[in-house]
Amino acid sequence: MNTLTQVQGVGLATLASAFCYIYASDLLAAEPNNTAQSTLKLRPKVPIHQRMDFIQDRGQLLMIPKKALIYVPDSLQNKVITNGETDGKLVRLDQFMAQNSNWLITHPVSFDLALGKTQFTPEMLEHLQSLNKIVIATHGNKPIGVSAKAWLSEVTENNEEL
Repeated sequence: MNTLTQVQGVGLATLASAFCYIYASDLLAAEPNNTAQSTLKLRPKVPIHQRMDFIQDRGQLLMIPKKALIYVPDSLQNKVITNGETDGKLVRLDQFMAQNSNWLITHPVSFDLALGKTQFTPEMLEHLQSLNKIVIATHGNKPIGVSAKAWLSEVTENNEEL
């Protein structure tokens, strides 16, 4: 009970990461032999620019996972930063969308589509391209990367070698 009252007002993500850290450190401390190797496997640290893309406009940056961009028109390629060389203030998706809705749109996708268990339909892709806007895949109003398998039906139609 005391722990809950102490963390009141802290964001859920912060709380979850703190819990994972505390839980992992408790497990390590509970080992009978401190010289023994830990059985915990931590994900290797990958630089943020290798995991995320950025969209920038007027000094503001939107950070999205790699592969979250469904469509980027040629005329808007300059707004997408894939190499991590950014300059600006990070803002949330809803804030960025409110100011840039004339050239940016989100498209909700199912979790199965994001995993590549289902594919984009040609009609859906044609519709999104006809909007001539940058299209970001979202799931639960959060940007999500889309597996290459979700594009497979389009690739096999255009390239008979697959």
